Order: sequence, then C-alpha cells, then structure tokens
Amino acid sequence: MAKWGEGDPRWIVEERPDATNVNNWHWTEKNATPWSKEKLRALLQDFVVDEGSAKVTVTEIEKLDGESSANNRKGKLIFFYEWNIVAKWKGQLPGEESSVTGKITIPNLSEENDLKDIDVLVTVDENDSQSEQLKQFMYNVGREKIRELLGVYVRELREEFSKGMILPKKDGSNPPKVDAVSNIKSGFNKKINIEPVVNTQASKGSVGHKISVVTITSSENFQCQANALYDALTRVEMVTAFTRAHVKMDPVPGGE
Repeated sequence: MAKWGEGDPRWIVEERPDATNVNNWHWTEKNATPWSKEKLRALLQDFVVDEGSAKVTVTEIEKLDGESSANNRKGKLIFFYEWNIVAKWKGQLPGEESSVTGKITIPNLSEENDLKDIDVLVTVDENDSQSEQLKQFMYNVGREKIRELLGVYVRELREEFSKGMILPKKDGSNPPKVDAVSNIKSGFNKKINIEPVVNTQASKGSVGHKISVVTITSSENFQCQANALYDALTRVEMVTAFTRAHVKMDPVPGGE
C-alpha cells in the first residue's frame, strides 16, 4: 500500500492519513512479558503483611515463570498472561526472638481465573508452634493481601498496554477507554465444575432397563514387613516426613 503521492493511486490508503491499521482490522500484538516480570517483582519483593498479631515479609522472588501479551483484533483488546510464582517469606510473632521462614506459591495467575480463584499456597520450612501460627496467619490474612497485589498487576497491565493499541477510526472517533474494554479469555486453564445430571423422569418411576454389573475387588501388596507399614501409618514423625507439615493424630481404634 502507498500513501498520497507515492506509487499507483489504485493502492493509496485513504481511510487513515497515516495508513496504519485501518479501522483496527489487523491483529496487532505487544509483548508484555518483560514489563510484567519487572512489575510483579516490584509489587511482591519486600511486601509486608503486618496486622499486629504477626508480621511477615516477602524476602525473595525465587521463581517467576510465564509470559504475557496484549492483542488488538478488530478493535477488541485481548490480554493473555500466565504466571507461576514462588516467593520466600520470613515472619515473626510479637515477643518472639526467633523468626520463621517459608514459601508462597502462586501456580495459576492467568486471565482465565478471577482473583478469588487464584491459588496462594503457603508452606513453612520447619514445623513448630510458631510456624503453625504464622502459617495460619498467612492463610487467613496474607493470602488476600497477595491477591490484592495481583489485582494491581492485572489492572496496570491493562492500563499500560491499552495505550496506542486501538487507533482512532477514519471518522476521527477515539478508541474506547480501558474500563470499557472487555478482557476476552482464551478458554485454556479454565476451572470447570461438573455437576451430575439427574433424570427426574427416571427417578419418579421405573423407566429404564437393567444392566449387568460385576463386583471388582482390589488388593495391594507392600514389599515390607507388617510392623514397618504399621509404623509408617501411625508414628507421627514418619507421617510428618510424608506430609511435610504439622500432623495431629490419635493412632488407636476409633481415634482421629
């Protein structure tokens, strides 16, 4: 294509003076990955959760894997982002001299998930009473604070990469504001809840037919002595080695 005064007039683009993406017909894309990594690190690094009953600080971003992009397709903005984040934290209870360390894992920060559906997993490096209290504090208070930060990232991503993506139309009308642009989802990674289908007509009467069924019995053989298997299921320290978390158990008949 050519502009005015250049080349064959049959190929002159008259829809826009600069002949750029007329009426936003073409797909345009911006790579938002470097910006996103910098923004997520700035938001999470040294973030403090302090509610009086405990204080926790994010000390290090150990893992930040993923990608992000902004796309314009026929005047519609589509944002893609998917991140797997692991951060280290350090916390302390009031009056305690020692501190507790652990990790925060965010495996599914994606455009497919609402903020309330984003998993924020909290673990501790050692198991003791103070660790358990701080872990519960992070579950009850810290997770929502982290989700608020992730909401800031999503909002600023949309604001930053909406600039210049949708160009004014040939009639001179301005592009829509960021708030008016819907976030179109790709369909990947979406959580699906499957509900059982109940045939109300069949439940009321004897509609249907009989089918043949069989009983399947399964057994497992463990290559160890019986007392070793018993210890693995009943000794707190051995169960803790498997769960890697604090264990409460009552290994007696009828116990919890």
